Amino acid sequence: MAEELEAALEELLENARLDRSTAVRKLLTVGLENRRRERLRERLADGEITLTKAAERAGLSVWEFTAFVEENDRTWISSSHTGADLEAL
Repeated sequence: MAEELEAALEELLENARLDRSTAVRKLLTVGLENRRRERLRERLADGEITLTKAAERAGLSVWEFTAFVEENDRTWISSSHTGADLEAL
């Protein structure tokens, strides 16, 4: 697996014309951002946080966060329910 990661990193470096530290920093930033959004989705699904608050903490609009949830095959929420949630605010 380490060899596959190294090969993927080398391909990224070549295609994006980035130095190793910049590429690793960008990949780490994206990974941490995705993990934060996933954790917020989990907290929302568990009822620990509202949709509005989750979106705000994720740095997204409510619509963008809803799309993130739907894109990740999380069918517990859909765009049709988002309007009712916003009206309740």
